[in-house]
Amino acid sequence: MNNKEIVHTGRFKIDDLYLTINRALESRSYIKREKRSEELVASSGRQVYVELRPYKYVSSEIKLMIKIKINLEQVTETKFEGEHYHQGDLRISFDAWYMTNYRKKWTLRPWWYFLKGVIGKYLYQWPEEKNSRELLVSDTAVIYAAVRKLLQNYQPKAQKYLSETEVIKEAGKEMKKGNGLISH
Repeated sequence: MNNKEIVHTGRFKIDDLYLTINRALESRSYIKREKRSEELVASSGRQVYVELRPYKYVSSEIKLMIKIKINLEQVTETKFEGEHYHQGDLRISFDAWYMTNYRKKWTLRPWWYFLKGVIGKYLYQWPEEKNSRELLVSDTAVIYAAVRKLLQNYQPKAQKYLSETEVIKEAGKEMKKGNGLISH
């Protein structure tokens, strides 16, 4: 997964966003790590950049890491229906990294490393390597879906309005159904 993005403009709560990400990471047993955090206050609003790099070890040689970049621009505080919200532009991108470290192993010898690579590509894939790649993709998808679901809750519900001809048709149907209507 490379640079999968979520873009949101409008109302949101920053605390709910961080809480959702943390809960999703904890449910998938990731160790949380914050790589970088910056905040700039300007007259047009705050600009916040947070880079998270949660990781987990599948084995002593295989490490799964998800890079989450949260970029908030022109963030202002607002009040809506009695609750405090933040208003602005939000961009979250996800990168999934599969990292191996075979140092200090017998496979470090060039011909063993080459042989293992050929076997892994064409003949047989070791279960821990195969399952860990699938696990990384599913973990990232779960976190992505949780954040997306949260941000969709902040979107106003679009009301469907009927056109004039549809209103006339609906009224006609209701009039035909209504046998109990009083007629003069």
